[in-house]
Amino acid sequence: MRVAQAVWDAASALSLSTSQDLLAYAQTFPTALASKLQWQPSDVVRAAAMLADVMRAHGELPPTPTTRPGFGAMNPRDQK
Repeated sequence: MRVAQAVWDAASALSLSTSQDLLAYAQTFPTALASKLQWQPSDVVRAAAMLADVMRAHGELPPTPTTRPGFGAMNPRDQK
């Protein structure tokens, strides 16, 4: 996978050597990575989402799980 030189330099400085490492770091510490890249944290979050999409498309990540709706609380008056 190809990334911009600035991203590669920042990842290398943080000892991140794989795209999965970079994605995990960006998702967990977006502010720290933004500081290293001189980006806004929102830019890192957006870039991480794009990286995850690319990685899913190449089979490097499992598909996005579908969320199941919660049932919530039931009204006790409806219990018969």
